[in-house]
Amino acid sequence: MSERFRKRGRESPETVPAKRLRQYDATENRIETIEMLMAQVGAFNVVGVLLRIQQLELLISECLPDDKEQVLAILKRYVNRPPSHATSSYATIVGLLNVGFYPIIAECLGALMQALQKALLKGKWEKARGLLHFFTELYNCNVINGSSILRLYLTFALQCVADEMDGLVPQLRSDFFAYCVITALPLIGRDLQLSGESFEHLITTLHIYMQKRKQSNGVLLSIFEDTDQQEDYLDTFWLQIIHLRQNNWLKHDGRRPSMFFDIKLCSSLQHDLPELDMPEVNLVLEYPRPWVVFRIFDIEYLDIELPSTSTERYHLECEILEIFQQTCMDRKVCADSLVTLIDRNSGGLAAHCVVEVILGQMLALPKSPQITLAYGSVLVEMCKRRPNIMHKVIAEATLVFISKMSSLRVACFDRLVNWLSHYMSNFSFAAGWKHWEPFFTDSSIDCELNPLAIFMRELLKKCVRLSFHEAIRQTVPVSLHKYMPPFPNALVPYFDSETPTGQLAQELNKELRMKRTNPEKIEEILARSELDKQPKIHVLITCVLRMGCASFTHTFAALKIMKTVLSDLVTNEEDSHSILSGLVDLWVTNEQFQYVVAEKLLRMNIVQAKYIVSWIFTPRLKKDLTKMYLWELLYAVMRHIKNPERGPIVLDDESDFGFKHLMLDAVLRIVKALNVSFEENKSAVHHLDDDYWFKWMLGRLEDFLFVHFNDLNKIKSRLIKMCTGPNMCEPAVKIIQRFLAICLKSKPEPNASP
Repeated sequence: MSERFRKRGRESPETVPAKRLRQYDATENRIETIEMLMAQVGAFNVVGVLLRIQQLELLISECLPDDKEQVLAILKRYVNRPPSHATSSYATIVGLLNVGFYPIIAECLGALMQALQKALLKGKWEKARGLLHFFTELYNCNVINGSSILRLYLTFALQCVADEMDGLVPQLRSDFFAYCVITALPLIGRDLQLSGESFEHLITTLHIYMQKRKQSNGVLLSIFEDTDQQEDYLDTFWLQIIHLRQNNWLKHDGRRPSMFFDIKLCSSLQHDLPELDMPEVNLVLEYPRPWVVFRIFDIEYLDIELPSTSTERYHLECEILEIFQQTCMDRKVCADSLVTLIDRNSGGLAAHCVVEVILGQMLALPKSPQITLAYGSVLVEMCKRRPNIMHKVIAEATLVFISKMSSLRVACFDRLVNWLSHYMSNFSFAAGWKHWEPFFTDSSIDCELNPLAIFMRELLKKCVRLSFHEAIRQTVPVSLHKYMPPFPNALVPYFDSETPTGQLAQELNKELRMKRTNPEKIEEILARSELDKQPKIHVLITCVLRMGCASFTHTFAALKIMKTVLSDLVTNEEDSHSILSGLVDLWVTNEQFQYVVAEKLLRMNIVQAKYIVSWIFTPRLKKDLTKMYLWELLYAVMRHIKNPERGPIVLDDESDFGFKHLMLDAVLRIVKALNVSFEENKSAVHHLDDDYWFKWMLGRLEDFLFVHFNDLNKIKSRLIKMCTGPNMCEPAVKIIQRFLAICLKSKPEPNASP
C-alpha cells in the first residue's frame, strides 16, 4: 500500500503540515476569544454588550458542530452561576444559537437540567437559583415553551407544600424553593398569566405556603428592634407579586439584550424541558439563612423620582450588591462601577439604594459578609468621585440612625461607630456635627447609659484614636464637649513614699530608670518587700508601664524586659486580675492602651485567656461593660485562642479550657450578669424596660452569639441545657432559643440578595 494512503499514527508538531497547524491554531484562537468575550459580557462597565453578543454568535457558529464539547463546556460554566445582570445576555446568546443549532442547544438544555438537579442535591443553593433564572430568561428568548417553565416552577412550589406537610423538613428548605420561584416570576408573570388554570394553580400553591409558614426571623435578624421597615425577605417579595398581579403584571424594563434581537429569536423553534426529579430531603445539608429587607430611606419623602414598579427597586438593589461582591477587593474599581450605575440611573434613587445596600450589608445580622472597612472604604471613594450626591445621602442615612438609636440593636452598634469614625476621618471630621447637635441637647439623654449618650461617647473615642484629642475637641461643637473622653494621661497611683506600696514603687522606679535594668535586682527588691503577692504585682506593673507610657513601642519594650519576672509572679487568677487592675489604674483615661496592652500580655503568655475573660466580668468593671473596648478585648481573646498562629499563645489546659470551653465560660458569665440584674430590677422602683444597662447586656449576648454562631454549634447541647436551668431570666432564654432555632442549622450564602 502506498505511503500516501497509509493510515498515519499520532503525529508530532514537526511532522504535521503547515496548513493543518494553521487550522488548529485558528480553532484554539477562536476558543480563547469565546472565553474572553463570555467573561466580558459578565463584566461591568462594558459599553458594547450587544456587539459582543453578536461576535459570540458568529464565533460559536464557526466552532459548531466540530468543537461542540468545548463550546458547551464554556456555556455551562458561565451559566451555572448565581443570578446576575449577565444572565439575560447569556440567554440571548443561547437563543441566537438555537436558530441554527437546535439539536445542540437541546443537548445543552439537558445538561443544564442535570446541573440543576446536582446543585439541589449538593446544596449549591445560589447556583440552583441562578439556573432557574437562566431558564426563565430562555423563555423570554423563545428557547423553551411556557408549559415547560411553568411545570418547572410548579415542581419547586409543590415541594414547599410537601415539605410543610411533612413537619420534619426544615422550613429553610421550603423557603428557598419559594424564594426561587417568587423572585423569578416578575420576569415572565405577564406571559404566564395567559396560560390560565396552570398559572392559577402555581399562584394558589405559593399562597397556601405563604399563609402557613412561620414568621419568626425578623425579630432577631432585624437591625432595628422596631420592625416597621424591617420585614421578612420572603413576605416582602410575595407582597410584590400580589401588587404586580393587581396591576396586570406591569412590564419590567430590565434592558434585556433579547429585545434587540426579537425578530431573529422569534423565528426559532422552542424546546420542551425534561422533567426535574427533585432530590430527597437531606437533613445534613445547611440551608440558606433567612434575612430581613433593610430599609432606612422612605422614598415617598425624598425629592427623587419614584420607581415605575415595586420590583424595580429590588432589581436595582440586586445589581448594586452584585457589583459590590465582585469588585469589593479593589475599592477604586468598585467605586467607579457604582458611580457609573448611579449616573446611568440619573442619580437620585440609585444613590440612595447604593448607600442603603452597602450599609445594610455592613450591619447585616448575624455577621456581615466583609469587614466593616471594606464597606467604608468604598463609600469614601464614591464620596471623592461624586461629593455633591454621596455626602448628602450619607448625611441623611446618618440622621436616620441617630434618630432611631434607641432601637438600634447592640450587635450592630460597634460596626456603625467604626464605620462612621472612619468615614469622618477621611474628611477632616467636619461632617455632621451641627446637624446632630439637636439630638444631643435634649435633657432626656442626660442619663449616662442612654443609647444616644453611649453612641456619642464611643464615636468621639474612636475619632480621638484616629486623630488627636485637642483637634477633635476644637472640631466638635461646645454643646457636645461633655461627651469628650478625658485627656489620655498615665496616672501614678502611688505618690506617698511613706506607705509600704509607695516605698516599693520608689525602689522599683529607681532601678527601672537605670540605663540597663537588671531583672534579678527587681526580683530582689520584690523579695525584700513585706507586702502580699497581689499588691507587689500591682505596684510592679504600674511602675513598668509608667516607664514605657510614651508610646506603645516603649510599653512593649518595657514588658519584654520584665517578661521573666512577671511570668514567674503571675501564676493564678488573683495574680492575673492584679496585673490587669494595675493596667486600668494607670491608664484609666486611655481605653485604647488598656485594650492593646491587655492583648499584648496575652500574646506574651503573661496572662492566660480564661483569666482575662473572668476579669472583664468582675464587679469593678460592671459599668464599663457598656463601653466598646472591653468587648473588643473579649473578641480579640477569642480570635487569638481560635487561631494561635497569630501569636505565641499556648492553651494552658486544652482538655478543660480549650476554645469551646472559653466560649461557654463567656456565655455563662454574660447570662449570670443578666440574671443578677434581672433579680435586682424586680424589687426596684423603675421598670425593667428603662434599665439601659440590662438592655445593653441583652444586646451583647446577641452579639456574642452572632459572632461565634458557627463555633457555638459545638456547645449546642450546653446552651439547650442552660435554657432549662433554674433562675434564668426570661429575656436571655428567648435570645438563646431564637439563636438555636435560626443560626445553628443555616449558613450565609456568598451571593445572598439584599
